[in-house]
Amino acid sequence: MKESKRTTPILLILSSVVGFALLFAGATLVGQQKQASEEEKDQSTVRTITATVPGRDWRITASEGPREPASIGSYALRLYVPFDAEWPFDNYVDGEVRVRDGSLEQVLFSDLNNDKIMDVIVVARSAGSGGYLRVDGFLLQAEDISFLHSVDGLASDADPIDSLKSDMEKAD
Repeated sequence: MKESKRTTPILLILSSVVGFALLFAGATLVGQQKQASEEEKDQSTVRTITATVPGRDWRITASEGPREPASIGSYALRLYVPFDAEWPFDNYVDGEVRVRDGSLEQVLFSDLNNDKIMDVIVVARSAGSGGYLRVDGFLLQAEDISFLHSVDGLASDADPIDSLKSDMEKAD
């Protein structure tokens, strides 16, 4: 009988340790799943526009910043020059991060500096009642992208390329 009395406390301690370990493991797993779902949610809210530079196999992406409001924040413009057409985003070569007032609406192309290479135009529309436009122009040269000029407060129906070129002429 004495042996069974000694065994009972040991079994109780052992079962308590095992129970605590299972509880801790379960809480850790739930925490990891919650963190993973929050990270997935953060990534799913990133808006990205992808475009191919006319006449080249170069790719441009413009992505709103993660965790930022839709109406303001930043965007990243990235240039990819792929090694292989099957993998168009395998060779990042340059990029810029710019302030954003509004949501990204489109990526356009036009030769802004008359060098016969299409340059990049990023258009954002404000979240306000006027829906005004902001247009950023970037020079695209031999695997390099650089900010050129910006114009904002444009009417919601303004032509982004003509407006940018006109404002650039005024600035010269």
